[in-house]
Amino acid sequence: APRTSGPAKIDAVPDIKAAAMPKPAKTWGLLVGVSNFSNVRKLNPRAGVDDLRGVKGDVALIKKTLKELNVPESQIKVLADSEATTAALRNALRDLGAKAGADDLVVFYLASHGMPKQEGITGFGYPVTFDTRFSEKASIIDFEEIQGLLKALPSKRVVWVADTFNHRVQKFDKDGGFLFAFGGGGVSNDPGSGRSTVFFGPRDIAECEKQQIGVF
Repeated sequence: APRTSGPAKIDAVPDIKAAAMPKPAKTWGLLVGVSNFSNVRKLNPRAGVDDLRGVKGDVALIKKTLKELNVPESQIKVLADSEATTAALRNALRDLGAKAGADDLVVFYLASHGMPKQEGITGFGYPVTFDTRFSEKASIIDFEEIQGLLKALPSKRVVWVADTFNHRVQKFDKDGGFLFAFGGGGVSNDPGSGRSTVFFGPRDIAECEKQQIGVF
């Protein structure tokens, strides 16, 4: 399939001024990552699901960052590989609802393969957990359900990062507030421009001259 070559450059979008947020009473972290998909391949023999070697290090880095921000170990939950089952993810989100207060900050990080919306239960895509069976709806937790569980949290502040090959670049302010996003998945001979730029698995960004951003 055709892909663009070299970095795609877009004009920088002006910063959006955001009011500073007060310091949260507590910060909670739920970090979910699947890097070893051997069980998924076993459960779905005809599915070609490759391992994601970088996920383990990504989850460790997010946890390290939270600890550097003085978040106690007891307020950080990690579900990695065999721990990251559909039931465990669902229960962990519900457990946050019982712990997090209205003035708390919740950081939810999810890294795995992702399935497209046409394969989901409710018209949303879904992350591949350690025990996902593609033909069994009971083994799937899609992004609509995840979004509903996050919206049900008492906390007014939730940072949600879903790293499931969504082909976009997003910008947040220093307090975790979403500012804007650009890019999207697709296969095209025309890379597009601005917020309609087409990316295929962007891996890095860099500041270029003339207020441009290079996406690699």
